[in-house]
Amino acid sequence: MKTIIFIARKDLKEILRGRKNIYFSLTLFALGAMVILTTLYFPLLIDALGKKAPEMISDSKSLDEMMGNLFPNNVKESLGIWASDVGVFYTIVITLMTHSLVPDEMKKGIWIMPLSVGYDRKELLLSKCLVYALSAAFPVFILTNVYYIVASTLLNGEGYSGFPILQSLSLSLAIAGIVVLTILLSTLYKHSITAAVTMIVIILVGPDVLSLFSFGKFFPTHLLTFAYTMSNDISSLFIPTIGLVVLCIVLFFFSSKRLMNMEVSR
Repeated sequence: MKTIIFIARKDLKEILRGRKNIYFSLTLFALGAMVILTTLYFPLLIDALGKKAPEMISDSKSLDEMMGNLFPNNVKESLGIWASDVGVFYTIVITLMTHSLVPDEMKKGIWIMPLSVGYDRKELLLSKCLVYALSAAFPVFILTNVYYIVASTLLNGEGYSGFPILQSLSLSLAIAGIVVLTILLSTLYKHSITAAVTMIVIILVGPDVLSLFSFGKFFPTHLLTFAYTMSNDISSLFIPTIGLVVLCIVLFFFSSKRLMNMEVSR
């Protein structure tokens, strides 16, 4: 345990020195600002356009309905939009930032010193997974609740009360799992970019497709669906969470075996 703590400190310093924690937070802040601002002002722009150039808008009723779906002026639905944006755009950012961590460090010889003083490759991999997963997921938990506070002040709060703890936990856990799986897959594929592409495709397609089937709630992708739909059924999170943990453990086992045969450049 002491060894993992020492390695984790090194990885945390690496994140802070590279300002990756700032990039994570800025990405989330930009997404939140985009959703709030478009919700507040885009309908006003459309309305102004309809008054000044009504010939450009043939069906105002359909347009209003579309705007209501895209930018709902309701806290609960707006939180769902926020969660879906995080689940799509933020996950693309973190997969692209983490897919080559381990392969690049091995190619650059960064692992030579830790291995020469007795650290194990499994420990180095585990620390990388845990530290980066927590660093990417923690801002999601915090800013989801911050978004709720801001949305409650600016938008219609009827029909929703209380902090979205379940949604923020579900979304954060999904983000952490995505980071871990991306890092582990990067050691199994010949080209690490394939790991990023794999995760991005699963994230973009999986939640929507699996939500169409009754058995979809048993897959780890339900963690994202839960946050998107603002569900309150906490019992539906148990099996997907267990499935995500088991998947990470299995992939860690195969990834560790693969690492033992990978050459560290000097």
